[in-house]
Amino acid sequence: MVIPAKEKRQFPRLSLRTPLRFQIRGTPDYKNVITDNISTAGVGFYSSDFIPPQTPVALEINVLSRILRPFGRVAWSQPLPH
Repeated sequence: MVIPAKEKRQFPRLSLRTPLRFQIRGTPDYKNVITDNISTAGVGFYSSDFIPPQTPVALEINVLSRILRPFGRVAWSQPLPH
């Protein structure tokens, strides 16, 4: 029997698959990924590169035909097996 883990997020996440560009602050390159989920406090996505927690990032995301350009930091990350 699997017991579901208690949700720790303060804001609910919505499943959303949309293009996202991100840049690690201080680097010239943007990476293109697809979001997995989004909330008022964060966005989840998968990247082929490991990004350590606390890394500052700049985002570009199209939501409801508007380009949002928030700045933030990586809250958590986990390497996935290939």
